[in-house]
Amino acid sequence: MKVKMSINTKMLVFILTSTLLISFLTNGYISLNTRKQALNDAEKLATKTAQENALKIEKSLSEDLTVLRTLAQAFSVYEDMEEQEWKELFMKMYKKVYSDNDNFYKLWDSWELKFFDESWNKDYGRFAVTLFKQNGKISSSESIRSLDGDSELYTHVKTIAKDMLWEPYWNEFLEESEQKKFMTTLSSPIFRNKEFAGIVAADIIMVKLQQITDQITVHEGTSAYLISNGGTIVAHPDPNFVGEAASYYFQEFEEQFQLSQKIKEGIPFISRGKDFSNKKVIIVTTPIQVGEYVSPWSLTLTIPYKSILSEANRTLIVSIIAGLLGLLLLCLIILRITSSMSKSLVKTKDIMKILSTGNIEGIDDLVINRGDEIEDIANSLNELKNGLKNTSEFANQMGKGNLESDFIPLSNKDIMGNSLLEMRQSLKHAREEEEKRKIEDEKQNWATTGLAKFGDILRSNSTNIKELSFNIMSNLVNYLELNQGALFIVEQNDDDDEPFLELKTAIAYDRDRLMQKRLAFGESLVGRCAFEMKSIYMTDLPQEYIKIKSGMGTANPTSILLAPLILNQEVYGVIELASFKDIEPFQIEFIEKLGESIASTIATVKVNEKTSTLLEQSKRQSEELAAQEEEMRQNLEELQATQEEAARREFEMSGIVNALGSTAFTVEYDLDGTILSCNEKYAEMLGMSKDNVLGQKHSDGYDINSEMGTNYAVFWADLCRGNTKKEVNKVTINNREIWVEETYTPIKEPNETTPYKILKIGFDITAQQIREIKMKEQEIEIKKEHLLIGEYKSRITELQDELNKANNSTKEIGKAKNSPVIKSPQVEPIKEAKATGDNLLDWNSDFVLGIAEMDEQHEQLVDLANLINSSFRLNKNKKEIKENLRSFIDFASYHFGNEEHYFNEFGYKNTDDHIANHQKLLKELKQFQTAYHSNKTKELDGILDFIQEWLVKHFEEFDATYKELFKSNGL
Repeated sequence: MKVKMSINTKMLVFILTSTLLISFLTNGYISLNTRKQALNDAEKLATKTAQENALKIEKSLSEDLTVLRTLAQAFSVYEDMEEQEWKELFMKMYKKVYSDNDNFYKLWDSWELKFFDESWNKDYGRFAVTLFKQNGKISSSESIRSLDGDSELYTHVKTIAKDMLWEPYWNEFLEESEQKKFMTTLSSPIFRNKEFAGIVAADIIMVKLQQITDQITVHEGTSAYLISNGGTIVAHPDPNFVGEAASYYFQEFEEQFQLSQKIKEGIPFISRGKDFSNKKVIIVTTPIQVGEYVSPWSLTLTIPYKSILSEANRTLIVSIIAGLLGLLLLCLIILRITSSMSKSLVKTKDIMKILSTGNIEGIDDLVINRGDEIEDIANSLNELKNGLKNTSEFANQMGKGNLESDFIPLSNKDIMGNSLLEMRQSLKHAREEEEKRKIEDEKQNWATTGLAKFGDILRSNSTNIKELSFNIMSNLVNYLELNQGALFIVEQNDDDDEPFLELKTAIAYDRDRLMQKRLAFGESLVGRCAFEMKSIYMTDLPQEYIKIKSGMGTANPTSILLAPLILNQEVYGVIELASFKDIEPFQIEFIEKLGESIASTIATVKVNEKTSTLLEQSKRQSEELAAQEEEMRQNLEELQATQEEAARREFEMSGIVNALGSTAFTVEYDLDGTILSCNEKYAEMLGMSKDNVLGQKHSDGYDINSEMGTNYAVFWADLCRGNTKKEVNKVTINNREIWVEETYTPIKEPNETTPYKILKIGFDITAQQIREIKMKEQEIEIKKEHLLIGEYKSRITELQDELNKANNSTKEIGKAKNSPVIKSPQVEPIKEAKATGDNLLDWNSDFVLGIAEMDEQHEQLVDLANLINSSFRLNKNKKEIKENLRSFIDFASYHFGNEEHYFNEFGYKNTDDHIANHQKLLKELKQFQTAYHSNKTKELDGILDFIQEWLVKHFEEFDATYKELFKSNGL
């Protein structure tokens, strides 16, 4: 059925339909491309953001690991030093490193016991030192751990034996008032003869890593997660998820991408999927590798489609609204035109029907020469047809991507034509913006790739400054595609000299430039760059400033760049680059960013070199100190040669400790004995100021008896003739007697035989003299007691004889009377552990087995026990008590091992109780030692009573059981 329609209706229906179709297709095409481009741009931006922040996290952790690696390498020298010496040295280094690194929550080490405790032969057991902050101050603790076996985590670390980043965990070892925290650990191994000997480690709380992830944003709604190699969440927007398993909280990602497996293998990837709320997201994962052991963590970003496409959706809505407004305006124009037409437009009917279908091809112009409205309609129709044809062609050209085709709208009021022109302009602008964005992305990718590349170069060349300099400049010149490059590094001969810039490496420079290797700050452009701490870029260069030579000739460069290497507002060097082409601003920015990393590496290399130098100096000083200690020990042995062996050993030990623990005093005299100068120690001993001491005579304060007075003149005359004297004198100062050991050395001018002054170096040995006197008094008392005991024994023997005679008489009387014999009661002797003076136990004849080796070791145990008791009773410092306690444990372990060796060698059976008794003593002592090291006990009385009772019972009962067996086997 044919529907009759008016011209107005037909024009409205067909023109609007065609226009709406064109608008729909155009807007749909633009919308789809815009959404697709938005997603692609979001992926690129997310990848770039993830790589930059992953590099930031990796750099932060790697810098901390570098510090620990330096400490671990420095500790390799501990086997060349005394234990107490290297422990004190390392503690100083620990405190310095700990105070300089705010990232460290705790700094600790772990030493395998078997490497410095000869009595410990097990593969587990370790000694640990921990530094931590308590009330704003650095504190430390020492502990013995893993005596019953290593933990699973520490066994894993020991097996790997590489620089590594641990899996995150909740800390196990808590200090006083410390709360349990979630953390990770960076560790570097310590080797001895290529065998694992321990680690240096730092505990790091996840706060800094959480802060980095919290600051990451690509689009609104972006979420950043840091996940460990084992699949534990390290950083999460919701702190409640930290420490939980990623496979549980990201089940959707596990099913779609096998997220945990990709993180474990360190595979970077980007994909699109759905999150736990079934919303579409882009997910990006970038690995983070720290240390030698391959166990990468991963930084994961998720970006919702909604935030990415929000701008594209807004553009689509605006386009639809604009199209609808255009259609509305077109309707009004058509109504106005058709309303003025008369019903006599029959001749135009066929053309209008064709036009109403949207077909504008093959239609001839309508020629009406009536000079009325119909002619105007015909002319307008012709113009409309041609205009629609041009508009359609223009739209087709734009659809094909040709935005440069010519098009002239029908008039200024041609809404469609002008809209198409505006659309073309918008598409041109979008294309230009896309080109700019591509160029910027290429520059950013270039810079990111360069920073990653040079990061690898810097990490792999961190020990030799020359090799590092050459690798930096050769790669930098090639990467930037420049022609020349040079690296100047700030050096300083010593603390008093001014720093200067020294040329470390130069790429493609001539011989004349290489001759000038040192420049002062402010000298030439290089010195000016370092002084002002700013980059210098020049294109208008002097003719003779610098030349680039090749085999074919010489030419002046077009541009030159000088960039300072700055770290923490300190200049470490200057990079100079020259080229035949201009250096782009993004290249200059890249060099300035790279400069900070180069400065950091140079600083690390210098610290390594300085640390090595300090360790060598420390080793030399230790050797000199050992030589001086040996000389002093020999002098003390000469003074104590006439004493008995036990007294000699005790006096020698006290003399060495006192001599090493005190500081010598020095005095200079003229040849008349007048004091010219002295140190503070001597003035302090006299109780006077140094100014008041000057001018006094040598003899002032000395207790000079008649015999000494006779020899005093001879003594001083020998000094004036150049003879060195060594004296032990008693000085009376402020009614206080002081014994001093003094060495007088005449000082001569070069090539002179007569001295011009006398130098005295003295030591206060009052404590040794008093102890020697006290020991002699004790020897006298002991001899008196021995005499008294002898008298008691003689008296007891006499009484026993009388008692025997009485018993015999009683027996005879009993026999005579046939009465039973009355037996004398046997009195069980009461044994008492005797101790004199500050001793815990005196060695006595009841302890003697008659086996020289055993008796000597037993007597040594008694001496060491007395030494512990003496240091405690005399209120010695805690350090000395710890040393004495350790010496007792070490010697007891040695003695027990020796005794148990004989049990095995002689084939003794049923010795389990005896060995268990050994273990009981060692267990009690080590438990007390651990508690005392941790400041959990301050009283020694209980352990001293236990040692006393154990020694008496062991000597008189347990060891006496095997006395005859040992002798029968040749001991």
